[in-house]
Amino acid sequence: MRHTLQNDAPADGFADCYLLGNGALGAAVHGHPGTERLDLNLDTLWSGGPAGPGVWCDPGEWADDLEPQELGHRHLSHLYGVFPGSRWAAVEPDEEVEASRAALSLRLAEGSGYTGWSQAWVLCLAARLRDGVPAERAIETLLGPLSSRSLLDLHPLEGWPGGAVFQIDGNLGAVAGIAELLVQSHHEVVTILPALPAGWPSGNARGLRVRGGDAVDLEWRDGVLSSVVLHALATREVTIDVPGDGQVRIRRRVSLQAGETVVVAP
Repeated sequence: MRHTLQNDAPADGFADCYLLGNGALGAAVHGHPGTERLDLNLDTLWSGGPAGPGVWCDPGEWADDLEPQELGHRHLSHLYGVFPGSRWAAVEPDEEVEASRAALSLRLAEGSGYTGWSQAWVLCLAARLRDGVPAERAIETLLGPLSSRSLLDLHPLEGWPGGAVFQIDGNLGAVAGIAELLVQSHHEVVTILPALPAGWPSGNARGLRVRGGDAVDLEWRDGVLSSVVLHALATREVTIDVPGDGQVRIRRRVSLQAGETVVVAP
């Protein structure tokens, strides 16, 4: 069965347009017959920038310097460029990354993350900012007061039987955040163990997918990477970023052939 959506006039605003896709690839289609208007998520949903000294909520949550009324609000939309967008990758400390860390710290200090989906967003942000401390704390909170006995994500709701409702957002977001603590891929670089929590001294993961479709297996012992294996989906070259001694990270270029398995020495 084929269904058709049709309007008798172009959309005047966001509430009337059609939303296509999601994340960085999403767009809002306004339907003008002569010159179409598309609002692309990554470029238009967050349009601020790192705010200067003394300005509320770095990076700027609003176009103007407005004093926030709820510093611990559960929404973290001004950090969309960090996650789910990839406007910044915390490879080197810079103004945008440090401003984002400050913004997240401010929200958390004032009590943000009090719903399951919001705490999952905190986890994903911490992973992108390569900070295992708030990430581990977020996981503990998600698995504690914000989960049911069967690990369904909970959204506290006053007056509702049991005091909370189930929302899948926190479950899906938590899985995404945990994966990004172990492997990330941005700007043609695959980063191994970017934000390993201190409470995970040893472990392994299998089949984590990176951009381009390659699968990654990895293992670490006593906080040190012991093995990385790439299962190539396509023929290409990729940069692998692995932890070295202390805070040092090592990058190497690897040539992949479709269908082959490559062992990357730590």
